[in-house]
Parts: sequence; structure tokens; C-alpha cells
Amino acid sequence: MNFKSQNTKDRNLICSKFGIEIPSDRSRWISEEEVEVISPKTLLKKFEIGKIDLLQIDAEGYDLEVIRIFDIENSKPEAIIFENVGLEENDYQTYLEKLKDAGYKTRKFGPNTLALKNGYTEFQKYFT
Repeated sequence: MNFKSQNTKDRNLICSKFGIEIPSDRSRWISEEEVEVISPKTLLKKFEIGKIDLLQIDAEGYDLEVIRIFDIENSKPEAIIFENVGLEENDYQTYLEKLKDAGYKTRKFGPNTLALKNGYTEFQKYFT
């Protein structure tokens, strides 16, 4: 369901299921919140994460940038899932090659791509 395509009555009904009230004044539809931003390296260190089984990325078009800054070669997640929708084909192919060079197999599943570290058998059935 595309939330933007819903009429006001439908949006209110959907939001009310989650206890959310949509302000009638459209200027109040956007809010700001400050959040702490830390690098993936700092995140791993801060929370003492020694091993990543699954790195799930959903960054609204910035998925390849997350892969780039996550230092996949050193953090070595067993599996990575990221969105491939809206990416420039050249950029997408470049990152598939980088993942391959880092020891991953990749498989596109509709709007997502699964990158699986060679030797990791948990999801092998998706690559046969």
C-alpha cells in the first residue's frame, strides 16, 4: 500500500491503528529530531560487536554508500541484504564486483540483493 496515494480518511484510519494522529495543519506534518550519528566502526566498537551474521540495509537509495562506509572487507558480515531499487546500474555493478572481490556471492531478489560470504552455508539453497 502506498501511503502517499491514500486519501485523508484512509491515512487517518491507517495511522489510528498505531495510535498516531495526523495533524490537520499540514505544516505540522514534518518534524525534526536530533539523533546521534556514529560511524559503523564506532558502532561495532561501542557495542562490542565481534561478529555480524546479517547486515540488513534499507537506506532509501543510499544502500551502496552504507556498504562503502561499513568496511565490509574488515567487518565481514556473513550475509548482507540491501535494496537495489533506484540505483544507477553502473554503481550497482561496481558494488557487486567489490562484494565478489571481498568473497561474496550475490543474488538479486526483486527489489533486494543478497550477498552471501563464500563458505557460509545457511542460505546456499538460494544460489543453486
